Amino acid sequence: MVENTVDIMSIVKAGQVSLIYGAGVYGRKIYQLLTICKLGHKVACFVVSDGATRVDNTMGIPVITFENAEQQYPEAAILVAVKGAEELFERVKRIHKGAVYFCQKEELCILCHNMFIKLWDYPIKNNKLFFQSNYGQGYMCNGKYITEELIRQNQDVDIVWAVRNMGAEVPAPVRKVEVDSPEYYYEMATSKIWIDNCRKDIYTHKRKNQYYIQTWHGSGPLKKVEKDIENTLNLEYIRSAKNDGEMIDLFLSSSSANSNMYRNSFYSHGDILECGSPRNDLMFNSRSVDKDKIRHSLGVENRNARIVLYAPTFRRTIENSVRAYDLEAKRVKKELEKKFGGSFVMLVRFHSNLCGNEQLAALYSDCIHVTDYADVQKLLIISDVLITDYSSILWDFSLQKKPVFLYQNDEQEYLDDRGFYSPLCEWPYPRAHNLENLYRKIAEFEEEEYISDLERFFQKWTSFDDGHASARAVERIMDVIHNPQKYMKSR
Repeated sequence: MVENTVDIMSIVKAGQVSLIYGAGVYGRKIYQLLTICKLGHKVACFVVSDGATRVDNTMGIPVITFENAEQQYPEAAILVAVKGAEELFERVKRIHKGAVYFCQKEELCILCHNMFIKLWDYPIKNNKLFFQSNYGQGYMCNGKYITEELIRQNQDVDIVWAVRNMGAEVPAPVRKVEVDSPEYYYEMATSKIWIDNCRKDIYTHKRKNQYYIQTWHGSGPLKKVEKDIENTLNLEYIRSAKNDGEMIDLFLSSSSANSNMYRNSFYSHGDILECGSPRNDLMFNSRSVDKDKIRHSLGVENRNARIVLYAPTFRRTIENSVRAYDLEAKRVKKELEKKFGGSFVMLVRFHSNLCGNEQLAALYSDCIHVTDYADVQKLLIISDVLITDYSSILWDFSLQKKPVFLYQNDEQEYLDDRGFYSPLCEWPYPRAHNLENLYRKIAEFEEEEYISDLERFFQKWTSFDDGHASARAVERIMDVIHNPQKYMKSR
């Protein structure tokens, strides 16, 4: 049992923090929170283990080795902010003459809570909207299309987007803020409405008069999520999900299946607006997009070339991933050319967790890799064919009535691990369990039958996508701003 764990607010009140041991995510987060609590000036430097320093400073604060810290600050208070580093704490405590404290997860939660309370002294700006997508990966997904509809309507709103890379492009007059910076927490604490497509972390606290819209990032009656796969989720995520669920005021739903999922699986009692997915408006309004410009940006210079997008979902083990993702790209393109005519170019979009996998890169060396392309919806509208497996991207793409082929060579394995809301045999897409079967499904594809099956599928699960989801979402946002008494709850 670790002793000298800290009531972190006692350190804050005493202004004791001189050194933070740990310059990683955990240590930087604590520094940001101390900065908000007006104690950032009490931190002289970050400390790292001897031989571990790779940078001279981070966030404008020097980074030094423990050996140098002992020479320069022999009696300074040290806060060990390295997650799960009990042994490190005990070693530092034996050597260091000054006070040594260990900040565990619970203490960080307390600091975050007090930070939010401090920020609540600032007034909420009634027309400020705070957007974040994919944990700050960029300007994307449903939030992007809601933002662009707000701009198109010339609504009087102050739009803030949280991003990890401040180089991310956003349209005027959108303001950017860096995730986890002091400004990030200030903007969040003073915004009237939050819009997100992922869970907010366990530290996040919403004010009484704020409104939180959860758009989520998947559509249709496909993979099980959240409470329905609770046995596969780590406890930290479950805690965050429950905290997030308690805060959600409104879900945006693309189908009756999504509505049921929110009601039963999201640890929440938030309302549901069955408006469609804002990102899917593009599937109905693709003429407004310069497709040639997108193709050119990807290096598809042949204007007559057809495009097949290969976008599989993520497997939890690399071993399974490599086997499951081996599509034999050249053969697939050849079969598509025989069936649909012309020449085909293949775009490949893997999960971000698989970036840098050399085996996968070798398999698709002659394809165009688009994993880092920010707006997947634009990839969907320029593509003529989609090949995937269990990803909800198939729902989005098939709204265009274009061909989708499913390559599921690990069906039983994936079923045992994840499960689905509707039986795979009821999905309207040609399915293959091996490569030869995939080639045959392409050759035997019948467009008329496929479209008929699609329409029945969308009808069964009551698709709400029709090209006007963003407008409906904006209507609700503006109504919350102008008529808050209708929507503010006591929870």
